[in-house]
Amino acid sequence: MGPNDAPPARAPRWSDVRGVRWFEPAAMALLLAAVAAPAEGAARSAGRPSHRVMETAHDASAHDASAHRASARVETGRIEGVAILSKRLAKSRLRMRVYDEPGAAAPPTSELPPMRNVVMYLKSTAALRAVRAPAVRAPAVGVAPVIHQREERFDPHVLPIQVGASVQFPNDDPIFHNVFSLSRAATFDLGRFPAGVSKSVAFTSPGVATVFCHIHADMSAFVVVLDHPFFVVPELDGTFVLDGVPDGDYELMAWHERVRPFSTRIRVEAGKTVRVRVLVPLPDSDP
Repeated sequence: MGPNDAPPARAPRWSDVRGVRWFEPAAMALLLAAVAAPAEGAARSAGRPSHRVMETAHDASAHDASAHRASARVETGRIEGVAILSKRLAKSRLRMRVYDEPGAAAPPTSELPPMRNVVMYLKSTAALRAVRAPAVRAPAVGVAPVIHQREERFDPHVLPIQVGASVQFPNDDPIFHNVFSLSRAATFDLGRFPAGVSKSVAFTSPGVATVFCHIHADMSAFVVVLDHPFFVVPELDGTFVLDGVPDGDYELMAWHERVRPFSTRIRVEAGKTVRVRVLVPLPDSDP
């Protein structure tokens, strides 16, 4: 080989690689190209660009969310019914006030309208318990759960609430009252308190709590505690509505303090109204 001949080509050695100045822009470009090549080849072999993966996942999640919202809008139905009290339960008994102004005759007072002592509700299921919003409200309840002590009686006599609610017990009479319960659903004693004072109790377990007054033996009330919001006290004519009920099969329960709760099986379909007529109690139990 002559002095002007070029040296033969040879494979690069590690010593040559170590001698490269990696901070130079050209060297950095070569290095990045070498690293990116395998990823680009893998994406081509899969038949689609790698940067589309994230967009596809985003589109799928948006579609699922839209489908879920659409499903939530149509998967509830409505129950419209009428409760009919038996003659025995529809009778209003007269009661005498134990205390009155000196020298005045104690006037007789009647109970609240009989239908106010009925609670219509759905027997608890997982689907009903999953509904957190107060979808329905008993007409007798008003804005807040409250049982007044008025004219020596509890008003209302029956109050349905959802688990976790606190019930106020204001004393509207010009005498001392007491509020207590020994029920399994709630055991408490609020002690004696005068007119103008209100005390409250939080009900944390489902069931029926019977409430009394230590001072006035004739006073009683019932707090019906349910673990879902699908309950209602019928209107004076017996009509009632339960709205926003999840699609499914249920037992519609009728409660009254003087009869055992009984059920009527119903089917609620999405976007439809089911109509039902309920006798309280069942015909064969009426004299």
